[in-house]
Amino acid sequence: MKMKKRIGAGIAAVVLALSLAACGEGPGSSSEVMSQVGAQGAANMTPQAILAQSGKASEDLTDLQANLKAEMKMKAQGQAMEMAIDMDMIAKQNPVRAQMNMDMNVSQGGQKQSQAIDLYMLEENGKVSMYMGMDGQWQKSSIDLSESQEQLKQYSQQVDTSVYTQDAEIFENKGVQKVNGKEVVVLEGKLTGDDMIEALKASGIEDQLTQQLGQSGMSLEDFKTESGMKIVGYYDAETLLPVEMTIDMSDYFKEIMEKVFSAQNTSVPSDFNVEKYSMTITYTAFGDDVPEVKLPAAAFKTQ
Repeated sequence: MKMKKRIGAGIAAVVLALSLAACGEGPGSSSEVMSQVGAQGAANMTPQAILAQSGKASEDLTDLQANLKAEMKMKAQGQAMEMAIDMDMIAKQNPVRAQMNMDMNVSQGGQKQSQAIDLYMLEENGKVSMYMGMDGQWQKSSIDLSESQEQLKQYSQQVDTSVYTQDAEIFENKGVQKVNGKEVVVLEGKLTGDDMIEALKASGIEDQLTQQLGQSGMSLEDFKTESGMKIVGYYDAETLLPVEMTIDMSDYFKEIMEKVFSAQNTSVPSDFNVEKYSMTITYTAFGDDVPEVKLPAAAFKTQ
């Protein structure tokens, strides 16, 4: 198998591992969900208490606005490869409205490729219309309202971090800091070994992951690593709603890729290195504070 295919298999497997559980159900706004905590109180709380209250608050907020950035830089067999993803999204229910705007840039062997993908979901007359635009070309399809719930689940799960934080014991409260003028309590942790496997199973994508692993000659157990994923979560010191989460997978991805080489009975290249593989999720609004979804004028031409 050529280097490009090995890299692709490793990236696809790890990207699958990033799929998470869907948002909770119920109405609410970010100002209603819970009483104020305050910086002093948040600094003295255990990670278990912070995550429990944050989860309770998030469950009451089905609507969210967020940004996801992912970046990967690696080198093997004299070739450097870089990938960058920048995605803005809005997910709303009752009625269903969703919006995803993603830019992806890949550079390998001196060649660069860019892709822009836009996706909109709008509940209309008992159905949900889906508008997809790729590099300016739009297509429209329609699905039943019941089907749209699963679509919205897959859509919003991209930025739900509940799977990563379900084991509060791996975290440590690092106190309160100021980020972009806002006081946040910081939790740091590392997901490894059996915890990693349990997170993958809890994500609901085990079947997809197993299928992908079958193509690379790996099993689910191969994702149990000692390097693990380093996680830093930032939570609003007043409400404990999530503000930002960063996940550093550099060492983890390097170990996974080495297992891909081994599964293919191929020696690891002497120059193989993963300089960076990280993801940052930033939450900008919850509940009633989430802006409305606005379909671009160009998409109307598909009607």
